[in-house]
Amino acid sequence: MIRVGQCCPPLAGPIMLHRRMRASPAIRIYAATLIAQALGLVITVLTARLLTVADFGLMAQILIWIGFLPYLFTCGVPDALIVTSGSGREGMARVFSAACTYFAFLAGVAGLVTWLCVRELLPVNTVTAVLMALSVVLAFASSFVMSIEERLRAFDEYNRLLILTNVVTLVLLAPFLLWPNWCTVAVVLCARLVGNASIVLLRLWKRREFIRSRAEGPATVWRSVAKTGMRFHCTDLLIVLATRLEQILAVHYLTPVALGAYGAILPVSIAVKSFAGAVGLAGLVRVTSARGSRSQGTVLDRQLRISWIGTLLVAGPLCLLSAIVLPRVYGPKFGDIAWSAVLLVAGGALYAMIDLQIRLLRGIDLAWPGVVARVCTVIFVGIFGPVLLVRYGVAGAGYLSVATGLFAHVILSVTRRIAVPRKLDYFPDANSRPARWRHIAIRSGRMQQESP
Repeated sequence: MIRVGQCCPPLAGPIMLHRRMRASPAIRIYAATLIAQALGLVITVLTARLLTVADFGLMAQILIWIGFLPYLFTCGVPDALIVTSGSGREGMARVFSAACTYFAFLAGVAGLVTWLCVRELLPVNTVTAVLMALSVVLAFASSFVMSIEERLRAFDEYNRLLILTNVVTLVLLAPFLLWPNWCTVAVVLCARLVGNASIVLLRLWKRREFIRSRAEGPATVWRSVAKTGMRFHCTDLLIVLATRLEQILAVHYLTPVALGAYGAILPVSIAVKSFAGAVGLAGLVRVTSARGSRSQGTVLDRQLRISWIGTLLVAGPLCLLSAIVLPRVYGPKFGDIAWSAVLLVAGGALYAMIDLQIRLLRGIDLAWPGVVARVCTVIFVGIFGPVLLVRYGVAGAGYLSVATGLFAHVILSVTRRIAVPRKLDYFPDANSRPARWRHIAIRSGRMQQESP
């Protein structure tokens, strides 16, 4: 037992830090995200080895559309369920059960629209179109389960679900290494669908009380969830457009071979972007806890510096590893993708830093700098994206990612420096020019009051 005035043991600090990291939900979620992204990269490499370059390009195109289309039809319901579900477990179960039919209707509409659009936009057969529609419907079920786990703060369940989904898919694809000629785009898509469905249905069965509970006045719950969800939906669509418009343009302007190389690098870039989730969550807690105090601006600046340093420490080695490892892993059939990999990973790091700033600004109730940055991102990508993709191919996607990240970072930094002092009446540096101007203005006012 350590008494007052007695020196702490030399290992007390590291031990306490280790315990704090183990107890942190953000650290656990980030660790699970890293494992899931690593498994996803293994699945991507395995798929690239089994398919031809053109088929892998088509597979990348399908996965981009499957990742984008559900956001058009969720109408913000997953976030609305978290907000309006109440505090007690029975109350949460009633709200989720009442909204389950409404969410299932949205999933059915999304699946039908996906099937109709895929037949017109992509060169796929009927089986592949049906598998894509089912994948979109399954994405709705997955988001419903994730909302339940997040509302219950079941972070460990969330982590296991995130990892097991990729594990099952990898196990299903592994036997095709012995019979690569049997592997097609439809087979890979079916393996992903079965892997995701097995875990999601298992979680739905375990949380069946959130589906079977009897709700009083389900129509009232529907209206409340729909009204609250539409407010989130506009923001979600803006975020999706800012982060995925580059991928949508790549699908349209890149050749099948170039799209295959782009799809081979994209998982690494997405892994870097996922870094913003856990680190931003941990920083957001600290910024929010300092709300109302004079030191909130100082806490915000410190968390920004820590987040930027952490992102650079992850992105720097990953850029080097991508340039060295990815060309050897994927083989010569994708060409020289080293420089494109470096550019896309660097662009993903810039996007991660932007998301970190936006998340931390929410801790002081500042949303408009992030909205301005995302709107400028959409405009910038829409103007320069087609030109760079058509002229430079996969490298053009990297140039676009880096240029857009730098542009959005400048816009967000400028708006943040304008918004934060007005919000908190705070200047990070006492010797900075705005602080000196403010100090001179205060002194001038005092001198005028004291003069006869």
